[in-house]
Amino acid sequence: MFAASLCQPRHAPSGARTLGTPNHFKATVSCGSTISGNGICKVFDDGNTRRAKYNPSADSRCQLYAVNETGHGANLNYNADVGSYSFGLGSAQLLTNGNKFCDAGVIGGGFSSSTYTENAETGKNANVVIQLKAGADTYRSFRMRDPYSPVNP
Repeated sequence: MFAASLCQPRHAPSGARTLGTPNHFKATVSCGSTISGNGICKVFDDGNTRRAKYNPSADSRCQLYAVNETGHGANLNYNADVGSYSFGLGSAQLLTNGNKFCDAGVIGGGFSSSTYTENAETGKNANVVIQLKAGADTYRSFRMRDPYSPVNP
């Protein structure tokens, strides 16, 4: 089941319902999910449960779902492998050029000095366009035009 907490409908109490989707689209342990006014849900899927139950070498994913709140459904419209596995934290952002920006928050051996983070911008075909690696964990990160402009919604 696609947990409602991934993209909580705006008018439902927390955890009030689940949205059905096929098993191979399972989003497990998501971080940084948001739902926009047009029903697009941006998800950074860590993949913890998918990795534990289905594929031990699975990477985290950057995803977009079209959410139908009235019909209690969701359709996976975009699914990009970010090329690494983050066991915790992260975020997803839809850029004004149509690309997606994903933060894989914690990669490596737990919360220790050996962990790092990767940020990936993915293109329309779910390909990685730009990837940045930093030697520290990040809770959330967002791509900005410059330090003075707001982050695009």
